[in-house]
Amino acid sequence: DKEFLNNLGDVVFNMTGNVNLRMKIFNIAEKIPTSELVEQQSRD
Repeated sequence: DKEFLNNLGDVVFNMTGNVNLRMKIFNIAEKIPTSELVEQQSRD
């Protein structure tokens, strides 16, 4: 979900210090509808 993607962004930022990558992940999280996220997680 969005919280997961935000946490992932924090992890990536902590590992790389890459603010742009953090913002990209956050922007993706903002764009993806929740239903699509649920489908992606169930496929994995």
